[in-house]
Amino acid sequence: GIEQEEEAENARRIAGAAPELSARILSVLPFAGVAAAEFLGAHPLTSYVDGGAGSVCCLVGLSCMACGHLLSRFLRRKACRGEETRSGLDAAMLCDLTCAALQSGAAVPTTLMALGAATECDELVYAGKQLRYGASWESAWEGCPPESALMSYALEPAWCDGTSPENLLRRSAHHLRSRRLADAQAEAEKLSVQLVAPLGIFMLPSFISLGVIPVFLSLIAGTLG
Repeated sequence: GIEQEEEAENARRIAGAAPELSARILSVLPFAGVAAAEFLGAHPLTSYVDGGAGSVCCLVGLSCMACGHLLSRFLRRKACRGEETRSGLDAAMLCDLTCAALQSGAAVPTTLMALGAATECDELVYAGKQLRYGASWESAWEGCPPESALMSYALEPAWCDGTSPENLLRRSAHHLRSRRLADAQAEAEKLSVQLVAPLGIFMLPSFISLGVIPVFLSLIAGTLG
């Protein structure tokens, strides 16, 4: 289970590399405009402090660039928020540990009590005690955290019908991790699209204000001079 989690995390990082690269390229675009204008002899850095049109262009360009950076950071954090806010109880890991406990010969109530004690989840301890005392499956699981729903679904046939839950536990954990990986890759691909348009709205005007307009101002000043 730990190895699969590491593989999924590596795949998420690979999927998120493209949006990160797109954001960085768009972020350096205004600086490239300033460097190009300086190379062409427009001297934009001097025009930025002239108190006239150059200063206005500098203010507009820096404002757009700041908005683009803030928007980029917001979108990237939003895409990763699901992983960052996930609670300490991991549904896939609970299924793995349950399967290991059952394979070692532990009963379902004992397994739940042990998992509850290990994860400091009193609801799982209570569910195990309720099952041991003869409560129904539904009533025993009332109040348990949502992360335990997958484990409950896989264990119910074993408790009610006497079937082996090991294959169902393994498949449930595998499918959950596969779905998380697919969701993370989809979020990364969606982020690539989401970053281009908003960043273009801010970074392109910043590029024009900081790099292109100073060139025109320099040409106009040279023509008039």
